[in-house]
Amino acid sequence: MIEVLLAVWVTGLTFVTALVYTRIRMLNKALMHHLKATHNILESMQMQSDINLSQQQMNEIVNTNLEILGVHTNLIKPSIGYEASQFLAWYNNRKKEGNNG
Repeated sequence: MIEVLLAVWVTGLTFVTALVYTRIRMLNKALMHHLKATHNILESMQMQSDINLSQQQMNEIVNTNLEILGVHTNLIKPSIGYEASQFLAWYNNRKKEGNNG
């Protein structure tokens, strides 16, 4: 009788162990897929950040060039920022020429 109960108990324990092992493997796979998805999301966010930075730089270049064009064609008056950037460029060129000469 004890042998039968022990056999049933061992069989049940083996079944439960196999079931738990299967569930753990499924959970492990689900966590792995979740980690891959999170990694892909972070990569796409980094790519978007790089794109946004490039777009911001392009917008600044376009705005500067539009202001230069507007000033040279006398369509707009130069802004303080434009005048300051032109002065600094002139000053840096003069300083560079002074060091080289």
